[in-house]
Amino acid sequence: MQRESHAIIMGGSLAGMLAARVLAKHFDRVSIVERDFFPEKPAPRPGIPQSRHLHILLTRGKIILEQLFPGLENELIAQGCSEVRSEVYRVV
Repeated sequence: MQRESHAIIMGGSLAGMLAARVLAKHFDRVSIVERDFFPEKPAPRPGIPQSRHLHILLTRGKIILEQLFPGLENELIAQGCSEVRSEVYRVV
């Protein structure tokens, strides 16, 4: 008899959502327990004081997120996220 495996994530922050995405490959079910309701449209969440702060996604994080969620960058831009590109120069 095969047992069902179930992972429970406490908190629906970005870290919680990413943990759930990764664990979904290893568990039959993944549940996220969050105390706040998610807004219909992007908006600051009441239980997250830093939700009003400016956030950026660095290049390595973007690469990893694109592997987990193909097309994410285009979807974020389509939803109104600003895009900032910069060149990194190495001085040798």
